[in-house]
Amino acid sequence: MLRKILFLVLFFVLVYGATAFALTQQGGLTIVSTAELKTMLDNKEPLLLVNPLPPLNYGVAHIPGSINIPLPYLESELPKKAPNKAQKIVFYCLGPK
Repeated sequence: MLRKILFLVLFFVLVYGATAFALTQQGGLTIVSTAELKTMLDNKEPLLLVNPLPPLNYGVAHIPGSINIPLPYLESELPKKAPNKAQKIVFYCLGPK
């Protein structure tokens, strides 16, 4: 399952450039617009916000409350950070250029 997530994260980052997307309980991905993510955060929806970029990029700028799990470590670290499999996870990276 985590290999599928990693593949999908890479796919969406490469195809859509930079975007945000949410992992659903069924294991699928939903593309989330910036406005939708802002609404989720404003409404304090329970979610885990993950930035999969390298630590240097995360250190330069990140959304407050997010965590950094670089792509090479996603498979090993995500289960530790999100043990609740029903939890909504939102991955984001750089904005559109």
